[in-house]
Amino acid sequence: MDGLELPKYTDYGSILQAFEVAVEHHKDKPLVHYQAAPKSMEFKTLTYREVDIITTYLANKWGPILLPAISSDEAQCVATIGHESPVQPMLMFFTILKLGLPYFTIRSDCDKMTTTHLLKLVKPGYIIASNTYFKTKLHLSTTMTINDVTIPVEPWEEYDMDYLIKVATTAAKEEQGMVVTNALHAGPDSTVLYMMTGGTTNGIPKVIARDNLSLLYSLIEVSLKIPDQISKHRNNNGAPLQHPCVAMESSDVWLIPTSFDRSNAIYFLLLNMLIGSSVLVFHNEQAITLDRIFTAARRMKVTWILSSHYLLLEQLGDYLQECFSCEETDATIATTTTINELKGCITGGAPLRPSIEKILKLQGLKLLPSFGTTEFGILGTSFVSGDTLLRANSFLFSDMTISYLSFEKVYRDTYQAVVRKNYPGLVANVENRPNGDFATGDLFIPNDDQHNSQTIWTYVGRLNDVFTLKDDKKVICPLRMELEVYDEEIIQNCVLIGENKNCTAILVELAVDKASKYSPTMIVNKVYEAVNRANKRVPSHYAVMVPSMVHILPLNKQLPLTLKRTVIRSKVPMVFAQEIEQIYDDCVKNSSIFSNNYDTAIIKDLSVTHNNNV
Repeated sequence: MDGLELPKYTDYGSILQAFEVAVEHHKDKPLVHYQAAPKSMEFKTLTYREVDIITTYLANKWGPILLPAISSDEAQCVATIGHESPVQPMLMFFTILKLGLPYFTIRSDCDKMTTTHLLKLVKPGYIIASNTYFKTKLHLSTTMTINDVTIPVEPWEEYDMDYLIKVATTAAKEEQGMVVTNALHAGPDSTVLYMMTGGTTNGIPKVIARDNLSLLYSLIEVSLKIPDQISKHRNNNGAPLQHPCVAMESSDVWLIPTSFDRSNAIYFLLLNMLIGSSVLVFHNEQAITLDRIFTAARRMKVTWILSSHYLLLEQLGDYLQECFSCEETDATIATTTTINELKGCITGGAPLRPSIEKILKLQGLKLLPSFGTTEFGILGTSFVSGDTLLRANSFLFSDMTISYLSFEKVYRDTYQAVVRKNYPGLVANVENRPNGDFATGDLFIPNDDQHNSQTIWTYVGRLNDVFTLKDDKKVICPLRMELEVYDEEIIQNCVLIGENKNCTAILVELAVDKASKYSPTMIVNKVYEAVNRANKRVPSHYAVMVPSMVHILPLNKQLPLTLKRTVIRSKVPMVFAQEIEQIYDDCVKNSSIFSNNYDTAIIKDLSVTHNNNV
């Protein structure tokens, strides 16, 4: 890693100590580049030293208020809600870190019910709200009542960043100015922050407490050192297996197209901190467009992109497809050059649809999906080369990480990943097995392609999503079918159903902007063709009868989604109970309302909503 010797995770007693070492080594290097204003393409910079000085100043300012508030047995952390500045959550994170207190930030897109639910889980002793949230959501109230406990609320004072640097630097020159007074000691096992999960299964997020030591292990021993681990693998010819990207370097710039109120953004901020590199963030997610991403990447010499949200990559795939279906221009050449100069794009969450993945690879974007959860961090990155036929959600785990994993058979060729209890990155008290192991609920199938007898595992969904057919008790892992159906661009979302039924059926939500370009008959035809193609690519018991078991939702209806924009499967039977009952009733009665292989009722329904959307 450009001559730097990486530390061991036990070299640090806490994340704070790691930050202090980083400041000492990289004082005047940039830590964060941030968008000056929502519509501006000007980026300002804070160095490691400036972040250190500012957060020490803020810690001494907030300490007398926050420390007494967390002294009770009930209070667990300091919570922040909302932000006006792109660096505000980052500064508050390091500020609270220096006070020795656990930190929790609530995403700005959480509604009131979700916010209340999360606050009940973390039991904050104090809440710091952005001015906007304080005025519009709290109506200037200086308290919130959670679990019958009144919690004080303070609005974050708006600072001009240049002014803040000036006053913090002045304070640092004074006696004791660079020392945080009365801070608590946070040891290796102390909680450093609470991380919110996305509620992938039921749409209800939960909170996981991350301690210093397990977080340091995930960052240093896994995320930073996996390229070295994987290079020890040999291919079938005995040659070293090359990672498709270059190892991270201190000169790197990571573009993070999300705000620091997301757990993954904090994780990658810390990752950069450990090697002395920098991150680039936008004002807010509404300020992010593909044009701005490419402009920023060129201007700021971005080497990595973090995209935890598959929707951004889908937009990029659509954009590239449109660009390169037209005549080559200076803009498309610049875009291609920028993409090829990137070392890679770290992704997470739901797998990409095959068509999008293909266009991104064709244009030279190195996709590196990561496997991990909030309970144990990142445990693996896809090491499948871009020129392979394997999907990007295929993983070749390093020798180190595979020693902490077991794969338990769920059904035939489908296995659940289980993290062993001795994995140092596993968070305390999250075990869900009597022996202390953690069953992830993530399902994989072993791939026929292997590297020197090393198994490549392809991610195929969640255990909670699996259902069983009625008569033959065959197990269905729906994402395997759905990913194939997603190959059709006019399909926004879909969900395979059939729990305790004789056969499967599928509900399809259309992408309004793309479907509106076609007539209702063509829409139905394209959906049926997509399902028929998918039927040929999955085990036979997954197959959906076309057209009888395919239901296309009207353009004005959507499947229920989580904050991550994935389908909440548990809600589908309730929200679409009438439609599902009709599908299976018609199947049992063997009745038919079809004409020329098209569901005329659906065409009629689509015609109405189509005309309203054109």
